[in-house]
Amino acid sequence: EYLYVWVDGVYPKAGPKDEKMALLVVVGLNRRGEKEVLAIAEGYRESAESWREVFRSLKKRGAKFLGMVITDGMDGVRKALRDVYPQAREQRCWVHKMRNIVDKVPRQAEEEIHERLREMYHARSQKEALQLKASFIGDYQARFPKAVASLQEAGARLFSYFEFPKQHWKSIKSTNVIESMFATVKLRTAATRRIPKRESATYIDYNSLRRETMIVLFEKMRLNPDYFDMLKAFKKMTT
Repeated sequence: EYLYVWVDGVYPKAGPKDEKMALLVVVGLNRRGEKEVLAIAEGYRESAESWREVFRSLKKRGAKFLGMVITDGMDGVRKALRDVYPQAREQRCWVHKMRNIVDKVPRQAEEEIHERLREMYHARSQKEALQLKASFIGDYQARFPKAVASLQEAGARLFSYFEFPKQHWKSIKSTNVIESMFATVKLRTAATRRIPKRESATYIDYNSLRRETMIVLFEKMRLNPDYFDMLKAFKKMTT
């Protein structure tokens, strides 16, 4: 059983340079507050079918997603989740969404927009966050319609984390858990040439991550021992 699950596609330094195959990575937080590497599989990052195969494999192995899945908003992931784990809540990655929004404004306005988004990111309550969002839309709808559309596209999925313990918010607002893991792996492989076979990259990355996990790369998240059971009871009441 996993309370939080982080999902992302990572491009390894392997295979033909023009190939779009990625490593599809899934990391879950278990009852002990430990982050586990649940899957590293080859596939296409934007493909719903590639992600379905990953999620079906996890479900067949008995993995249960009780709380929330954190993604960067890829359509393929969303479609696959609806098919395999329809009860899972989705949280959009704030880091990816902020980059997307800032990319849609002129360079001279980037700092201003980034600061407004940071205020929203650090909101102390959902009510405050929604007020800041409404203010952002009102102030920039005419000036930067594409940036506003990008913010609105995420909808309520940008604020799903408010339903969970406050001490976890920082870790569950983004997919940085996976990015930080692979930053460590990239340091190990930075000096190597491009790996000819993707299979070799998958093996190297998986074993590097296992090694890092064994030496406690991740700090444990503080969990109420009864939180999983309370969440399961709540889900039964609302389904």
